[in-house]
Amino acid sequence: MTALGIGYFLVTVVCVGLFFLPTFVAFSRQATHRYIVLALNFFLGWTFVGWVIALALAVSGDARSTRLVD
Repeated sequence: MTALGIGYFLVTVVCVGLFFLPTFVAFSRQATHRYIVLALNFFLGWTFVGWVIALALAVSGDARSTRLVD
């Protein structure tokens, strides 16, 4: 594999990671609407407005606590 091919691969991985950032945030926070965020991100994430709404849903609302000690 050439250096250019590795570069394209890394750029693709970073772009896909940024695209699904709202989904990663929602699942890591165990947000109550995480599956809605996943669907919204998958179907409307390509629009900037859909991505922003998915991110807002991911960080807002109730999240299950993953802390062992309060």
